[in-house]
Parts: sequence; structure tokens; C-alpha cells
Amino acid sequence: MPKQLVDPAREQALKILRKTEAALSFTKLLLASQEEAAASDLARAFIHQLVMGALRTRGTLDWALSRQSTTPLEELSSWIRNILRLGLYQILYLDRVPKSAAVDESVKLAKKYGHAGTAGLVNAVLRNSHREELLRAVDALPEDNAADLSVKYSHPQWMVEQFIQDWGSERTITILKNNNKMPPLSARVNALRTDRRKLLEQLEREGVQASPVPLLEEAVEFAAGATPWKLPAHEKGLFYLQDVSSMFASYCLDVRPGHTVLDACAGPGGKATHLAALMRNQGKINALDVHEHRLGLIRENAARLGAAIVETKEQDATEDLTPLFSGADRVLADVPCSGLGVIRRRVDLKWRLRPEQIPALVELQAKILERASECLKPGGLLVYSTCTIAKRENERLVEGFLSRHSRFEVDPHVPKPLEKYLTSKGFVQILPGDENMDGFFIARLRRL
Repeated sequence: MPKQLVDPAREQALKILRKTEAALSFTKLLLASQEEAAASDLARAFIHQLVMGALRTRGTLDWALSRQSTTPLEELSSWIRNILRLGLYQILYLDRVPKSAAVDESVKLAKKYGHAGTAGLVNAVLRNSHREELLRAVDALPEDNAADLSVKYSHPQWMVEQFIQDWGSERTITILKNNNKMPPLSARVNALRTDRRKLLEQLEREGVQASPVPLLEEAVEFAAGATPWKLPAHEKGLFYLQDVSSMFASYCLDVRPGHTVLDACAGPGGKATHLAALMRNQGKINALDVHEHRLGLIRENAARLGAAIVETKEQDATEDLTPLFSGADRVLADVPCSGLGVIRRRVDLKWRLRPEQIPALVELQAKILERASECLKPGGLLVYSTCTIAKRENERLVEGFLSRHSRFEVDPHVPKPLEKYLTSKGFVQILPGDENMDGFFIARLRRL
């Protein structure tokens, strides 16, 4: 009997899911490499849909599979476990894929990456999985406890518990729902090279649909399915891909032409190049990063965008920075964080991140804030920002800093669109999905 050929797109999706589960690489990078190798735009789109969909719904899929199989998922190989997830995702969520095709293609993969026994298991589990029945069971789960919310909205239980502790049950449900939505693809207009009207006209000439974002004069949003990083306009440095919430950090720093600015954790350069545009390329921006490859990205982006005042230096921001960078007019500490505000964009983060990793992040953030603050001159502004919504990484950390440093105070004078997001302490906290933005935290501090 001739060997049955597997579907190349499904096989590529399986390989990406397996590598993601094994923490061998980031999903975004894997998708980019595999999509480039795919034979057609249709295949690339299908791979992306399978990978992102299976990751986004993995918690729900695993719960449903545990109801269908007598063999625990953890006892199966990573290959077979992810074949089951891919197959069930198609059955539950892809109306255009016939169940028979989802089952048959999954069995072919199981034969290639398993053996006759596991192929039989995949066949039995998926054939006995009925869409309406399983979706009704998920929908019927109560929303009054973290365990059921974890299954219903496909998040790790520890993460749901942390959200409830920080934000309460009602807001947590909203966060979970928004994390499972597709994020917009937005970009910042590079004011050093163009303006929004001209950029939109250029994009139209290049055959791409985009629209202005009302919140910010410099923001545009691309239509679904666009690949703007491949456009001539991108190569010419007319825009930088960036979420709107992240753009606000640079505005909160209130830079002026001629300022000296320290960007303590600058890679890959989105905010440093934005600051250069706001400063009209007049002054100096010291862009630091501890990783050489990220400094390379800063230099590449600065060159493409024409941000001539950005100077890079390999530097650990937890060490004394004052010998080289004291007396700065403005300091940005956009620190490494758990990323809990950008899960809708980095869906694999739900399954990569572990609660025991967060205390080390908090310690790192506190050290960077301490060192960065030492470089700010009296009267200057410091912005501490993260893309997380965890209070221990955000307001609690900044409150601890303020309790130790009486020469700093909160300055709540933020751009008008952010005023609605000011907390009682004067910090900005955007939650995932607020005005379709990513979750983001900003503390604006002034040195007395």
C-alpha cells in the first residue's frame, strides 16, 4: 500500500506547535520562517490560522480532549498531543474544514510521527469529538471560580487567579475575553519622513488598506491580512509597527528638541526612534541594551527611520550608569516584564510563562528603575513603563520606589487621551482591549 502523504500546511503547523511547547523558539519567529517557505499565500494563511488558533484555545482543547480520551495528554508524546490539538481545533472552530478532513489528515500525521497505536487513538478521539456537544459543555461552565474560567477562556489557572486578585472577577472575565481576540496591526507614522495623510496615500498606491487611529495623530491601523513589513513604504522608513498604547510612553516623557535622553532598555528601538522624531532629530538619545543583537535592531531601525540622534551602547542597566549618563533631561525605563498585557499578540506566552519567573522579573525591574533614576537631573522627568497588567510589576513596584526616594513624585499630567486611564495613584493603566489597545502601564515621575 503506497505511503499516504501528509498535508504540508498542517505538518508545518504541527512542527511549530511542537517547538513552541518545547520552548525551543518563539512562535512569531517560527511562523515567519515557515510562512516564507510555504508554497502559496493560502498555505501561509492556513498555517498562521492553525498555529495561532490552537495556541489561543489550547486550554479549552486540552480540557475537551481529556473528556474524550482515556489516555492522559501528558502521557502522550509531544507530537501526538499537538496532532490532537490541531485536529480538535479544526473540528471545533473551523467551519470551512469538514470534520472528515480534520480527522483523516490528523491520522496521517499520527502515522508519520507516531505508530499504528497512536494513529488509532487519534482516529478514535477525534471521530468521537462532536462540535456542538463540546462547545455547549464549554459554554455551560460557570464563571464564579478560577478553574472553570481557566478552561472556558483558555488561560492557565495561576494566571486567572492573579488577574482576579489584581482586578476582580468581572474585569478579569473582560481581560480573558479580550486576550482571545485578534489584535489590530497598527503602526506609528514616522514624522521624520512623512505625515499621516501622505503615508495613507502612499499605502493606497502600494495596494494596502489602512485607516487613521483617532486616539493619536501619528497612528494608523492596517486592514486584516496585510503584511506591511514587506512594503516599499516600510523599507523607506515611513512607519514603524507599534501598538498605540506603547506610543503613549514616548509622549508621556514630554521631550523637547535639544534634550539629552536616556533610554535604559531600548531594544529594538521603537521608543528611541519615536523620541527622536518628537525631538525633531535635535539633541541626543542614549539607547542602552544588554544584548548586542537588540542593539543591532536599534541601529537598523534608527537608520531606516532616519533617527540620527540615537546612539547605542551595550550596557547592563542594573549597573551604575552615572559615570556616562548622569544629568539626563529625560529618562525612559521601559523595562523587561511578564508581558501579561500583550497576550492577544503573543498567545504562546500564556503557556510559556511560569508564576515562579515573576519575582525575578520584579527584582530586575526594581534594579533598573533605581539605576536609571540616578541619571535624571533635578526637574527632569522619568517614565517607567511595562506591557504587563500585573500590579506587583507596576504600581506596587513604583510605590515602593517612591517610598524610598522622597526626591521623586508622581506627575499625572499625561496626554488627554490617557486621562481616563489614570489610577487613583496617578499612574496610567491600560487593560487589554481598552479602545482596542494592548495592556500597558506608565508611571510618570518628576525629580524635585
